[in-house]
Amino acid sequence: MKLLSEYLKEESKTAHKAVESASLLKLLMSDQLTETNYIKILSIWLVYLSPIEKALDDYPEMTNSHEFLKDTPMSVRLSLDLAAFGRNEIKAVNSDKSFNSMAEVYATFYVVLGSMLGAQFITKNLTQHDFITSNKLHFYNGYGKETMAVWKQFKSGLDNFGEKNPDQFESVKQKVLQTFQEIQTRFSVN
Repeated sequence: MKLLSEYLKEESKTAHKAVESASLLKLLMSDQLTETNYIKILSIWLVYLSPIEKALDDYPEMTNSHEFLKDTPMSVRLSLDLAAFGRNEIKAVNSDKSFNSMAEVYATFYVVLGSMLGAQFITKNLTQHDFITSNKLHFYNGYGKETMAVWKQFKSGLDNFGEKNPDQFESVKQKVLQTFQEIQTRFSVN
């Protein structure tokens, strides 16, 4: 039987590439990135990720088995980066975001944590911009040298979930595709 992580990687290739081509996210790897656009990107991530992290409160089994999810939440890292730009007025948004199942939790974090793998390359490019210093890279430098270890730990949990719930492959895939679409939509606006 195929591992759930392998299945999702194959089934979401097109959606993944579409997100990478979203206009604002493409700027991260460009010399065209401006301070204003970087702040906008961080702000969009904060508004998107805060409710997702809050919804994890209903799934302690996820945060208990993946300590890195509660150590320093991504929303905290984003807030630190924005504060370094003097943007304290941007607050995390409360929403009614919730997960209906552990399958949805794994699907959402497959996309979100997977994006942190690419952040290693993004960080190298970002440091070439004069307006970005190390105190403005908490989010994109997230797990630093531990990024791959964090990903492997998450992927192991995902694959264990898939082994125990082979009937959930399709629903996890659909939520992964939906999550990629949500991110693409948010970052396709200038």
